[in-house]
Amino acid sequence: TQKGFLTFIFMFSIFLISAQQLISKSSSKNLWTKTNESNVAKLEKVNRSSQPKEFQLYQLNLVALKETLVKAPMRGQIIASKSPVKIEFPNASGEFETFSIIETPIMESDLARKMPMIKAYAGQGVNDPSATMRFTVTQFGLHTMTLSGTKRSWFIDPYTKDKINYIIYSKDALGADAQGFECLTGERVDLPSLRGETSALRAVNDNKLRTYRLAQSCTGEYGTIFKGGGSVANQKANVQAQMVITMIRVNGIYERDLATTMIFINNNDDIICLLYTSDAADE
Repeated sequence: TQKGFLTFIFMFSIFLISAQQLISKSSSKNLWTKTNESNVAKLEKVNRSSQPKEFQLYQLNLVALKETLVKAPMRGQIIASKSPVKIEFPNASGEFETFSIIETPIMESDLARKMPMIKAYAGQGVNDPSATMRFTVTQFGLHTMTLSGTKRSWFIDPYTKDKINYIIYSKDALGADAQGFECLTGERVDLPSLRGETSALRAVNDNKLRTYRLAQSCTGEYGTIFKGGGSVANQKANVQAQMVITMIRVNGIYERDLATTMIFINNNDDIICLLYTSDAADE
């Protein structure tokens, strides 16, 4: 009968949805394997500007992660919390948290086509709805930043240069910033807001995410640190990847606090400097 057929279709749809969710969850659990310092003692480590006092170490199946991320919908197609792609990530306490994932392009289309190995994503917490994650997958591996309303910010970075072992740590584990904070605004600056005057322009509060085109150059010193080897195009892609790793975390803050995001312009590679002064002198 028609009623029986509709019932069958409904039950079959529920089965497919459940199966897709089960496949997504089970595959993400196979991404991570707990490890320790003794297991990676002989491996070459990634150079870090700071070392957390407490951290977790995990091995990551990066190939499997990339295969899962291919299925992530693009920003604008669906809100992150509704994404069918669910991936588990270990937090700074060694517990797993699930995130709904969307892809968030951070380069304009022409630049993205030239550098397809650079990808950026956003995650919305499932276990912790207040948590938001921003992360990149590049030729340098996985880099994440997670902000939460219930715990301190935590990060995932490559620990060994083979991009297999990763360090997970909280912001607190880094200790106090050795450089400290210095306000460079003059004490006698004259601002209407400080006088209690209201601006004729009202604050923007229309729930719209505003996108700004970003042209980011770099010094020869920066380029020399990250360019690596290979062709000039490969070297510029390496430097661009490092810029993206930084800017996706900056965007995570700006999107949360200001509802603005930044995307690299198509010819951003034209303003990447690869030569340090002494290198140029040698040539």
